Amino acid sequence: MSTKTLYTGDAKITDEGIAELRGRMGKVYPARPWITIATLDAIVHFADGVGDDNPLFHDPEYARLTRYKKVIAPPTFVYVFCSAGFGPAYGGLPGVYSLYSGDTFEFHKPVYVGGQYTADEELVGVEIKPSQWSGRAVHQLIESRFYDHRGNVIAKRRSHRVRGERGAAREHKKYAPWEPYRYSKQEIERISADYLNEFRRGAEVLYWENVPCEGTQIPSIVKGPLTVTDMVTWMMGWGSPLCKTNKIAWQYYHKHPGAAIYDPDTNIPDLAEAAHWDVERARMGGVPGPYDIGPQRVSWYAQMLTNWTGDSGWLSKLSVQVRRPNLVGDTTRLQGKVSRKYLEGGQALVDLEVWGTNQRGEVNSSGTATVMLPSKPRSRQPRRTGVVKPPASAA
Repeated sequence: MSTKTLYTGDAKITDEGIAELRGRMGKVYPARPWITIATLDAIVHFADGVGDDNPLFHDPEYARLTRYKKVIAPPTFVYVFCSAGFGPAYGGLPGVYSLYSGDTFEFHKPVYVGGQYTADEELVGVEIKPSQWSGRAVHQLIESRFYDHRGNVIAKRRSHRVRGERGAAREHKKYAPWEPYRYSKQEIERISADYLNEFRRGAEVLYWENVPCEGTQIPSIVKGPLTVTDMVTWMMGWGSPLCKTNKIAWQYYHKHPGAAIYDPDTNIPDLAEAAHWDVERARMGGVPGPYDIGPQRVSWYAQMLTNWTGDSGWLSKLSVQVRRPNLVGDTTRLQGKVSRKYLEGGQALVDLEVWGTNQRGEVNSSGTATVMLPSKPRSRQPRRTGVVKPPASAA
């Protein structure tokens, strides 16, 4: 019988570590891509990992009849151009736990099938804040920029990470003990009906003038109940900075000894990604059970918005804050409502508030978004398309 005393990974936040981390600010590093060429297979696998069956992201024949003329990727597909590893902007504080806290995106141009893309990243913020989760936490803000083969910026991302000591997180017990949720037959039937009746506008045009008044909700979507299979499917499309195996994993342990987390029963090391599906390793970080991968949740919001805008709209901005873990077994209903309609710079824009609520009635994430929509032709005025035009090289 194990005494469950063996454990590494309880590294401390030190002033020296914080100073070293801040020394990385202002330096631009190349990102480590999971994918560099947006093949049809890569786009389809990513969309499948989101649970998004929009034919614009799957079907070349369907896409040929749209304004894009070819398959494009879901907006958050740009994740794959920086998701194969944690570079220096994400690193520092070896062995100190890192929790994803949210992303803010600007989307300037679509990712087209067959395109080649790169990214870089820069540490732009380091703050020390008190935390209910771990007592003291280091907040890292990383900016990523994504480029097409001509060097044009197609998207920008600001990612927020919270670093805390695992031991302190276990002691603070911010989250209540976790028990798997037991769904009734009626609840499962409702989830099934929600999936089968999910709204997607598709080729139908949503004009800015026809957007309902401020405060009106847009069609919601449901995601879950979250399973480990869901997360594996997501990782097949997104990639992962900390899914490594055999020799490559052990080389990583040797190079980054603070990254190895040893199972208290078996003494087998694994990487922090295991906390997403391993109960014991999740609890080592102060989380009551296995939980989702944050970028997957952000991508769900993007799907809800592209479902609503249809092929003629464009998701321009998306900002999502992860407020609590989405635990295995949780079901999230994503919702949004119009907060503002306005014209700016010749574009017809709509701002929205978005949020997600689990089956327990807890809000697990929230944020904002801006979409561009086509505007109806007006007399003596040029028509506003409100969308990003494909670059000349796309055809």
